[in-house]
Amino acid sequence: MYKYKDQKEMRMAINGRMISLIAGVMTGTTALFTTVRYAMSAFQIASQAAGGNQDLLAQMEEVGASIGYMRVLGVAMILAAIVEVFAAFMGIRLCNRLDKAAVLMKTAIALLVVEVIVQLIGLKAGVFMLNNLIMPCCLLWSSWQLKKLFKIYPDRKFAVEPNVRNKKKKEEPAQKKALLNGQNYRQKKMFLWKEKTQKRIWNSKIQKKNPALQDSFFVVSSLI
Repeated sequence: MYKYKDQKEMRMAINGRMISLIAGVMTGTTALFTTVRYAMSAFQIASQAAGGNQDLLAQMEEVGASIGYMRVLGVAMILAAIVEVFAAFMGIRLCNRLDKAAVLMKTAIALLVVEVIVQLIGLKAGVFMLNNLIMPCCLLWSSWQLKKLFKIYPDRKFAVEPNVRNKKKKEEPAQKKALLNGQNYRQKKMFLWKEKTQKRIWNSKIQKKNPALQDSFFVVSSLI
């Protein structure tokens, strides 16, 4: 975990990362299961009304909607779903990046503008999706928190330090390969001998703690 001056900055980093991640996941879910569903419903209503469904035509006349309007609403919903999926991807990918907070903020603003336009278009048909307005606001707030931290710590790339243990596990094989490639035959043999010796010492320590496993460890160590 990175060191911050006080608890306030630490909370900004943690909350900014978590809310951005949650907003990204929720935005993607909303795009696939709500926005697209509303778009398909608008196209279906327009298709049935164009086919001569008198009940639908009467209902559309009551609210002042037309077949063309329903098709426009469906197209607007599809475009909004595309923007939502993109914003969700950016929110998840950049949730821990201080240096990309400005990009995330611009994405959140663009998403909020698109959602407001779609909501205004859908008012005549009674379409109002509160979740589609809340998630861009959450994404905007979290990116604003990360951007403020980046102004304080411009040399930092991440808001919360990545898992160092997993990073070391990934780096160790590459370091070992580079070390062996840069050595001659005698140095390689010495390096491998030291590695085997360390394994045997570790096995012997475990055997002392649990003598019942002595035979099995002897077999394993002889195979290494």
